Amino acid sequence: MALLYLDLDGFKGINDSHGHSTGDEVLKVVSHRMRAALRHGDLVSRLGGDEFACLLDPSPTLQQLCILAGTLCAEIEQPIHCNGQKLQVQASIGIVVADAWPASAEQMVAEADRAMYHAKRTRSRFRFSDDNLHTP
Repeated sequence: MALLYLDLDGFKGINDSHGHSTGDEVLKVVSHRMRAALRHGDLVSRLGGDEFACLLDPSPTLQQLCILAGTLCAEIEQPIHCNGQKLQVQASIGIVVADAWPASAEQMVAEADRAMYHAKRTRSRFRFSDDNLHTP
């Protein structure tokens, strides 16, 4: 099992500049793009605000996870046309693989959240947990 914890970069600016209804539309588009990029049976959930979790079971290989995370970022970064405007957000993703990091669900979420914030700080698109393979 793998958990991807995703946070949108630039979303607050859209909400502040264009209003919450536009922000809601952006979240819907992002959610649809995420679902389209994942396998049938993988789960996507909005955790709140601009944070999402993707639960992948069975877990893809580490190489497949890198490809998937890159695909998610690329799809999310595509311009979003809303109310006659072209908007754009980016994503930072933290990844935990349960097979390599046996833990409770709460620990997995916390570790994926830490990895996501590390990706955000270093301007990486995604980052594996410290107990998994690090992305270059």
